[in-house]
Amino acid sequence: MAESAFSITDFELKYNGEDPNGPKEHQIDARILGNAITSLCDIIEQSDKILNGEASTVQVNVKAHQEGSFEVVVSVAQAVSNINVLDVLGISKEAAAVATGAGIGSVLGALQWLRGRKLAEVSVNEKTGTAKLITKDNDEIECPEVVHKVLSSKTVRNGFDELIYKPLASEGISSFSVEKNDTTVVTVDENEKKSFKSTRSLQKEERLIEVLTANVHISCVNFLAKSGWKMILPNGDEVAAVMNDQSFIERINLNKATFSKDDLFVVEYTQSQLVTGEKLGRPRYEIERVIRHRAASDRKIV
Repeated sequence: MAESAFSITDFELKYNGEDPNGPKEHQIDARILGNAITSLCDIIEQSDKILNGEASTVQVNVKAHQEGSFEVVVSVAQAVSNINVLDVLGISKEAAAVATGAGIGSVLGALQWLRGRKLAEVSVNEKTGTAKLITKDNDEIECPEVVHKVLSSKTVRNGFDELIYKPLASEGISSFSVEKNDTTVVTVDENEKKSFKSTRSLQKEERLIEVLTANVHISCVNFLAKSGWKMILPNGDEVAAVMNDQSFIERINLNKATFSKDDLFVVEYTQSQLVTGEKLGRPRYEIERVIRHRAASDRKIV
Protein backbone atom coordinates (compact mmCIF):
# COMPACT_ATOMS: atom_id res chain seq x y z
CA MET A 1 0.00 0.00 0.00
CA ALA A 2 1.33 3.46 -0.88
CA GLU A 3 2.77 5.48 1.96
CA SER A 4 0.17 8.23 1.36
CA ALA A 5 -2.56 5.76 2.37
CA PHE A 6 -1.28 5.73 5.96
CA SER A 7 -1.65 8.25 8.75
CA ILE A 8 1.27 8.47 11.17
CA THR A 9 0.78 9.56 14.78
CA ASP A 10 3.65 10.24 17.18
CA PHE A 11 3.12 10.42 20.93
CA GLU A 12 5.24 10.13 24.07
CA LEU A 13 4.85 7.70 26.95
CA LYS A 14 6.16 9.09 30.23
CA TYR A 15 6.87 7.39 33.55
CA ASN A 16 7.50 9.89 36.34
CA GLY A 17 8.95 9.52 39.82
CA GLU A 18 11.14 11.27 42.39
CA ASP A 19 13.22 8.34 43.63
CA PRO A 20 16.95 8.30 42.81
CA ASN A 21 18.02 5.82 40.12
CA GLY A 22 14.49 6.04 38.70
CA PRO A 23 12.65 8.06 36.06
CA LYS A 24 13.95 11.33 37.53
CA GLU A 25 17.45 10.20 36.53
CA HIS A 26 16.19 8.92 33.13
CA GLN A 27 16.30 5.30 34.32
CA ILE A 28 13.70 2.52 34.51
CA ASP A 29 13.79 -1.23 35.10
CA ALA A 30 14.43 -2.86 31.71
CA ARG A 31 11.83 -5.60 32.32
CA ILE A 32 9.13 -3.06 33.18
CA LEU A 33 9.89 -1.00 30.07
CA GLY A 34 10.17 -4.08 27.82
CA ASN A 35 6.84 -5.49 29.01
CA ALA A 36 5.18 -2.08 28.70
CA ILE A 37 6.31 -1.55 25.09
CA THR A 38 5.38 -5.10 24.08
CA SER A 39 1.99 -4.67 25.72
CA LEU A 40 1.39 -1.36 23.95
CA CYS A 41 1.98 -3.17 20.65
CA ASP A 42 -0.45 -5.92 21.73
CA ILE A 43 -3.11 -3.35 22.68
CA ILE A 44 -2.87 -1.48 19.37
CA GLU A 45 -2.60 -4.56 17.13
CA GLN A 46 -5.44 -6.46 18.86
CA SER A 47 -7.68 -3.37 18.80
CA ASP A 48 -6.94 -2.90 15.09
CA LYS A 49 -7.97 -6.50 14.32
CA ILE A 50 -11.19 -6.11 16.36
CA LEU A 51 -12.11 -2.82 14.67
CA ASN A 52 -10.83 -3.27 11.13
CA GLY A 53 -10.65 -7.03 10.50
CA GLU A 54 -7.99 -9.73 10.44
CA ALA A 55 -6.40 -8.47 7.21
CA SER A 56 -5.67 -5.04 8.67
CA THR A 57 -2.13 -4.13 9.72
CA VAL A 58 -0.79 -1.34 11.88
CA GLN A 59 2.89 -0.47 12.37
CA VAL A 60 4.17 0.49 15.83
CA ASN A 61 7.72 1.86 16.11
CA VAL A 62 9.66 3.15 19.10
CA LYS A 63 11.97 6.11 18.65
CA ALA A 64 14.89 7.16 20.85
CA HIS A 65 13.74 8.35 24.28
CA GLN A 66 14.22 11.98 25.24
CA GLU A 67 15.48 13.55 28.41
CA GLY A 68 13.23 14.71 31.23
CA SER A 69 11.31 12.09 33.07
CA PHE A 70 11.78 8.68 31.45
CA GLU A 71 10.15 9.17 28.07
CA VAL A 72 9.63 6.91 25.07
CA VAL A 73 8.52 8.29 21.71
CA VAL A 74 6.14 5.98 19.84
CA SER A 75 5.14 6.24 16.18
CA VAL A 76 2.02 4.47 14.91
CA ALA A 77 1.17 4.12 11.19
CA GLN A 78 -2.33 2.97 10.25
CA ALA A 79 -4.47 3.03 7.12
CA VAL A 80 -6.41 6.28 6.78
CA SER A 81 -9.49 4.37 5.58
CA ASN A 82 -9.67 2.32 8.80
CA ILE A 83 -11.25 3.14 12.15
CA ASN A 84 -8.58 5.11 14.01
CA VAL A 85 -7.32 2.73 16.70
CA LEU A 86 -5.64 5.44 18.78
CA ASP A 87 -8.85 7.50 18.90
CA VAL A 88 -10.84 4.48 20.14
CA LEU A 89 -8.19 3.66 22.74
CA GLY A 90 -8.01 7.30 23.88
CA ILE A 91 -4.29 7.70 23.23
CA SER A 92 -4.61 10.47 20.65
CA LYS A 93 -7.20 12.57 22.47
CA GLU A 94 -8.20 13.35 26.04
CA ALA A 95 -9.63 10.26 27.78
CA ALA A 96 -10.64 11.63 31.16
CA ALA A 97 -13.47 9.87 32.98
CA VAL A 98 -16.76 11.77 33.04
CA ALA A 99 -19.75 12.02 35.34
CA THR A 100 -22.38 9.31 35.72
CA GLY A 101 -25.05 9.32 33.04
CA ALA A 102 -22.91 11.09 30.44
CA GLY A 103 -21.17 9.57 27.45
CA ILE A 104 -17.58 8.46 27.18
CA GLY A 105 -15.60 8.02 24.00
CA SER A 106 -12.56 5.81 24.58
CA VAL A 107 -11.31 2.60 26.17
CA LEU A 108 -9.00 4.50 28.54
CA GLY A 109 -11.88 6.71 29.60
CA ALA A 110 -14.10 3.67 30.19
CA LEU A 111 -11.43 1.98 32.33
CA GLN A 112 -10.99 5.15 34.39
CA TRP A 113 -14.77 5.36 34.84
CA LEU A 114 -15.05 1.68 35.85
CA ARG A 115 -12.32 2.01 38.52
CA GLY A 116 -11.95 -1.78 38.64
CA ARG A 117 -15.69 -2.44 39.03
CA LYS A 118 -17.38 -5.30 37.19
CA LEU A 119 -20.24 -4.85 34.77
CA ALA A 120 -23.67 -6.27 35.48
CA GLU A 121 -25.16 -5.63 32.04
CA VAL A 122 -24.24 -4.37 28.60
CA SER A 123 -26.94 -3.11 26.24
CA VAL A 124 -25.89 -2.69 22.59
CA ASN A 125 -27.98 -0.56 20.25
CA GLU A 126 -26.90 -1.41 16.69
CA LYS A 127 -29.10 1.33 15.27
CA THR A 128 -27.18 4.10 17.08
CA GLY A 129 -23.86 2.25 17.29
CA THR A 130 -23.71 2.71 21.05
CA ALA A 131 -23.42 0.49 24.11
CA LYS A 132 -24.75 1.18 27.60
CA LEU A 133 -22.47 -0.15 30.36
CA ILE A 134 -24.13 -0.81 33.72
CA THR A 135 -22.11 -1.70 36.81
CA LYS A 136 -23.23 -3.92 39.68
CA ASP A 137 -23.84 -0.80 41.80
CA ASN A 138 -26.23 0.52 39.10
CA ASP A 139 -23.88 3.18 37.77
CA GLU A 140 -24.23 3.47 34.00
CA ILE A 141 -22.63 5.19 31.06
CA GLU A 142 -22.96 5.18 27.28
CA CYS A 143 -20.04 4.66 24.90
CA PRO A 144 -19.55 3.90 21.21
CA GLU A 145 -20.05 0.20 20.39
CA VAL A 146 -16.46 0.04 19.09
CA VAL A 147 -15.19 1.08 22.53
CA HIS A 148 -17.13 -1.76 24.17
CA LYS A 149 -15.78 -4.27 21.62
CA VAL A 150 -12.17 -3.35 22.40
CA LEU A 151 -12.84 -3.08 26.15
CA SER A 152 -14.18 -6.67 26.08
CA SER A 153 -10.83 -8.02 24.81
CA LYS A 154 -8.81 -9.73 27.54
CA THR A 155 -5.67 -9.17 25.44
CA VAL A 156 -6.28 -5.42 25.53
CA ARG A 157 -7.03 -5.39 29.28
CA ASN A 158 -3.89 -7.46 29.98
CA GLY A 159 -1.95 -4.96 27.89
CA PHE A 160 -3.08 -2.02 30.02
CA ASP A 161 -2.11 -4.02 33.10
CA GLU A 162 1.49 -4.22 31.82
CA LEU A 163 1.54 -0.70 30.37
CA ILE A 164 0.06 1.19 33.33
CA TYR A 165 -0.81 -0.87 36.42
CA LYS A 166 2.41 -2.81 36.93
CA PRO A 167 4.79 0.12 36.37
CA LEU A 168 2.79 2.25 38.82
CA ALA A 169 2.81 -0.63 41.31
CA SER A 170 6.62 -0.71 41.09
CA GLU A 171 8.88 1.21 43.44
CA GLY A 172 9.86 4.68 42.28
CA ILE A 173 7.20 5.31 39.60
CA SER A 174 4.42 7.67 40.66
CA SER A 175 2.58 8.54 37.42
CA PHE A 176 2.08 7.58 33.78
CA SER A 177 1.19 9.98 31.00
CA VAL A 178 0.80 10.23 27.25
CA GLU A 179 1.66 13.43 25.42
CA LYS A 180 0.95 14.42 21.85
CA ASN A 181 2.25 17.63 20.27
CA ASP A 182 3.36 18.86 23.72
CA THR A 183 -0.18 18.39 25.08
CA THR A 184 -0.95 15.85 27.80
CA VAL A 185 -3.85 13.63 26.66
CA VAL A 186 -3.63 10.95 29.39
CA THR A 187 -2.48 11.14 32.99
CA VAL A 188 -2.73 8.31 35.50
CA ASP A 189 -1.46 8.80 39.04
CA GLU A 190 -0.35 6.02 41.38
CA ASN A 191 -3.64 6.15 43.31
CA GLU A 192 -5.57 5.45 40.08
CA LYS A 193 -3.55 2.39 39.05
CA LYS A 194 -6.16 -0.19 40.12
CA SER A 195 -8.42 1.00 37.29
CA PHE A 196 -5.97 -0.68 34.91
CA LYS A 197 -5.42 -3.93 36.79
CA SER A 198 -6.54 -6.77 34.55
CA THR A 199 -9.45 -8.95 35.66
CA ARG A 200 -10.29 -12.40 34.34
CA SER A 201 -13.50 -10.98 32.90
CA LEU A 202 -15.41 -7.72 33.05
CA GLN A 203 -18.31 -9.61 34.56
CA LYS A 204 -19.23 -13.13 35.62
CA GLU A 205 -22.49 -12.87 33.74
CA GLU A 206 -23.05 -10.46 30.91
CA ARG A 207 -26.37 -9.76 29.24
CA LEU A 208 -25.87 -8.65 25.66
CA ILE A 209 -28.84 -6.67 24.39
CA GLU A 210 -29.29 -5.66 20.76
CA VAL A 211 -32.06 -3.34 19.55
CA LEU A 212 -33.13 -4.32 16.03
CA THR A 213 -35.77 -3.32 13.48
CA ALA A 214 -37.06 -5.94 11.02
CA ASN A 215 -39.99 -7.22 8.96
CA VAL A 216 -41.52 -10.17 10.82
CA HIS A 217 -44.62 -12.35 10.77
CA ILE A 218 -46.50 -12.61 14.06
CA SER A 219 -47.40 -16.30 14.16
CA CYS A 220 -48.96 -16.60 17.61
CA VAL A 221 -51.03 -14.02 19.47
CA ASN A 222 -52.10 -13.80 23.11
CA PHE A 223 -54.97 -11.32 23.42
CA LEU A 224 -54.77 -11.33 27.22
CA ALA A 225 -51.08 -10.98 28.12
CA LYS A 226 -47.61 -9.85 27.04
CA SER A 227 -46.28 -13.42 27.06
CA GLY A 228 -47.32 -16.23 24.73
CA TRP A 229 -46.54 -14.39 21.49
CA LYS A 230 -44.41 -15.78 18.65
CA MET A 231 -42.85 -14.16 15.61
CA ILE A 232 -41.07 -15.42 12.51
CA LEU A 233 -37.78 -13.61 11.91
CA PRO A 234 -36.48 -12.66 8.43
CA ASN A 235 -34.25 -15.79 8.45
CA GLY A 236 -37.33 -18.00 8.89
CA ASP A 237 -36.81 -18.87 12.57
CA GLU A 238 -39.96 -18.88 14.71
CA VAL A 239 -39.21 -17.59 18.20
CA ALA A 240 -41.19 -16.90 21.37
CA ALA A 241 -41.48 -13.21 22.17
CA VAL A 242 -42.79 -10.88 24.85
CA MET A 243 -45.06 -8.13 23.49
CA ASN A 244 -44.27 -4.87 25.27
CA ASP A 245 -46.30 -2.65 22.91
CA GLN A 246 -49.49 -2.36 24.96
CA SER A 247 -51.17 -0.05 22.47
CA PHE A 248 -50.70 -2.68 19.75
CA ILE A 249 -52.32 -5.33 21.97
CA GLU A 250 -55.31 -3.00 22.36
CA ARG A 251 -55.52 -2.49 18.58
CA ILE A 252 -55.29 -6.25 17.99
CA ASN A 253 -58.23 -6.79 20.35
CA LEU A 254 -60.27 -4.31 18.36
CA ASN A 255 -59.37 -5.89 15.01
CA LYS A 256 -59.37 -9.65 15.62
CA ALA A 257 -61.20 -10.40 12.40
CA THR A 258 -58.67 -8.59 10.19
CA PHE A 259 -55.49 -10.08 11.69
CA SER A 260 -53.70 -12.89 9.85
CA LYS A 261 -50.52 -14.77 10.71
CA ASP A 262 -49.39 -14.22 7.10
CA ASP A 263 -49.40 -10.46 7.58
CA LEU A 264 -46.04 -8.72 7.68
CA PHE A 265 -45.16 -6.26 10.47
CA VAL A 266 -42.26 -3.85 10.86
CA VAL A 267 -41.23 -4.12 14.51
CA GLU A 268 -38.53 -2.83 16.80
CA TYR A 269 -37.42 -5.64 19.09
CA THR A 270 -34.66 -6.50 21.53
CA GLN A 271 -32.63 -9.68 21.39
CA SER A 272 -30.85 -10.44 24.67
CA GLN A 273 -28.47 -13.25 25.58
CA LEU A 274 -26.80 -14.10 28.87
CA VAL A 275 -23.07 -14.75 28.59
CA THR A 276 -21.51 -16.84 31.38
CA GLY A 277 -17.80 -17.27 30.88
CA GLU A 278 -17.57 -18.23 27.22
CA LYS A 279 -21.04 -19.80 27.10
CA LEU A 280 -23.80 -17.99 25.25
CA GLY A 281 -27.32 -18.49 26.56
CA ARG A 282 -30.52 -18.88 24.54
CA PRO A 283 -31.72 -15.60 22.98
CA ARG A 284 -34.74 -13.86 24.52
CA TYR A 285 -36.90 -11.68 22.29
CA GLU A 286 -39.11 -8.74 23.26
CA ILE A 287 -41.14 -6.69 20.80
CA GLU A 288 -40.85 -3.12 22.01
CA ARG A 289 -42.85 -1.37 19.30
CA VAL A 290 -44.89 -2.36 16.26
CA ILE A 291 -44.11 0.31 13.70
CA ARG A 292 -46.08 -0.71 10.62
CA HIS A 293 -48.59 -3.33 9.45
CA ARG A 294 -47.89 -4.28 5.83
CA ALA A 295 -51.38 -5.19 4.59
CA ALA A 296 -54.18 -3.81 2.43
CA SER A 297 -55.37 -0.40 3.61
CA ASP A 298 -58.71 -1.73 4.84
CA ARG A 299 -56.95 -4.31 7.05
CA LYS A 300 -54.10 -2.25 8.48
CA ILE A 301 -53.84 -2.23 12.26
CA VAL A 302 -50.87 0.16 12.34
